[in-house]
Amino acid sequence: MSAGPPTFTKQDRDLIRLEFMDRFGSAVSIHEGFWLRLWATGANKGQPKIPAAVRSMLDRGLVRVVEDGRRLPRVLFTDAGLRALVEMVDDARAFQPPERYSHLLAEIAELRGSSDD
Repeated sequence: MSAGPPTFTKQDRDLIRLEFMDRFGSAVSIHEGFWLRLWATGANKGQPKIPAAVRSMLDRGLVRVVEDGRRLPRVLFTDAGLRALVEMVDDARAFQPPERYSHLLAEIAELRGSSDD
């Protein structure tokens, strides 16, 4: 098994595209992450609902869940996750159509520029 750079699975990429797509002018920053819902009933009531793709990224150290108690928990990229996101952009098909992801592509270009320092 190789210890290459961290990468996202197809399931991860699908979730990232869904969460960071610009909808009705409400772009989400990669630095703010995306929200998780909470269990409404049952033994896990009040706990974050963690989808399989998020669980997989958590297990691989690409994201972390942040709970501040004032609002819904969020998923934030770790440094390894941000590096994998920068690499994801190298695939021209990753964020299509590009106008739906212009904010995200600009943030990633900024990350890429700051990592060259």
